[in-house]
Amino acid sequence: MIAWFFATALAKQWDQAIPYIEQRRLAPWTHNKTIQKSIKSYRITPEQKEYLQTLKINLAKISQLIGSFCIRSTANLLA
Repeated sequence: MIAWFFATALAKQWDQAIPYIEQRRLAPWTHNKTIQKSIKSYRITPEQKEYLQTLKINLAKISQLIGSFCIRSTANLLA
């Protein structure tokens, strides 16, 4: 629902909504879903869609970083 809200905000008030995406204020999944929904919208220009593509978050990389952090933290606790 939050992604739908921000996708609509991007379509109707781009200048006010885009900072939330640029500054990564949303949860990663919501961030990417907002971009996905916006890219499918006919109300977003091709230039805006192209720009939004560059702002996607690589969730696999985040998961990998979190996993390695958890392993190190656990190892430090057991040491």
